[in-house]
Amino acid sequence: VSGLAASGGEPGPTTPATGQELAEDVHPAGDTTVRDYDQARDLVRRTSCIVGIHPDQAACEIVAYASRTRTSFAVVPCCIYSAQYPRRKMPNGALVRTYEDLIQWLVATGPPGTQVAEIDIEGKNKVVFWKRSDKSNTETE
Repeated sequence: VSGLAASGGEPGPTTPATGQELAEDVHPAGDTTVRDYDQARDLVRRTSCIVGIHPDQAACEIVAYASRTRTSFAVVPCCIYSAQYPRRKMPNGALVRTYEDLIQWLVATGPPGTQVAEIDIEGKNKVVFWKRSDKSNTETE
């Protein structure tokens, strides 16, 4: 499990926890409903991977957060939302306007080693992902 260190918000290892332990931390009776910002922040900080399946506008935020905190991620983006994100640009300066542009842009903004794979689902079926290794805690892969 990976998270942010208490001082300075830098990425750092935290105590490993299973999914069940995380659920019991949130609500001892096993109710996993997150009821406030502090609970949500703590849960995200202690997770080892962030997954977004067709997360709409959150795709770029997931990749940005994962890059900043060196947390593994997998995102299956769908919609481009080019009108809402006019500052998202390709390396050549062109706006991100197509699904392929979005995939390329997410890879470019992810940590070094970010990859793309196709998954066996109908519709938008590309997953952009990055898996943190032990050495990537403090250095770029």
